[in-house]
Amino acid sequence: MNAYSSICPTDALPATVLAARQREVETALLVQALCGQRPSPAAQVQLQRYVAGELSREQAFAGLYAGMY
Repeated sequence: MNAYSSICPTDALPATVLAARQREVETALLVQALCGQRPSPAAQVQLQRYVAGELSREQAFAGLYAGMY
C-alpha cells in the first residue's frame, strides 16, 4: 500500500476490475520504460486515479502519451 492508496479507497470497484486496471497501468509503464521514457509525477498520479476508478482511461493515459506523436 502506498500513500495514495491510503487516502483513496478502492472498494468502490470490484477486485477483478482493480486488478485489470493495475495490469494495464503496469504494462503501459513497462512499455514506456522500454522506450526510454519516464512518466512525470503528474502522469503517475493520474494513472493511480484511473486504477482507483476516479478517471476514465482516456483522461488517465493522456498525460502519459502527451507529446509522443
